[in-house]
Formats: sequence, structure tokens, C-alpha cells
Amino acid sequence: MTFQESVRVCFTKYIDFNGRASKSEYWWFILFIVVVSLVTVNA
Repeated sequence: MTFQESVRVCFTKYIDFNGRASKSEYWWFILFIVVVSLVTVNA
């Protein structure tokens, strides 16, 4: 799963509490959150 795919899937399944995310999906989304946080804090 690529970075863009995992972010897209996480936003579409944001309120779906059935099942689990794959490891790659989880870690790519965490990376996305960290990058967005660093950009917004340093802006």
C-alpha cells in the first residue's frame, strides 16, 4: 500500500469501526499525521 492510498483509505474508513487497518496503512497514516503536525506547528 502506498502513502497516498493509505491516507485515502484512512479518511474513507475514519468512522468505520469494523475490522482493522493493515500495518502499512497504520504506519503511513501515522507518518502523515506527524508531517502535518510538524508543518502546522512550524508555520
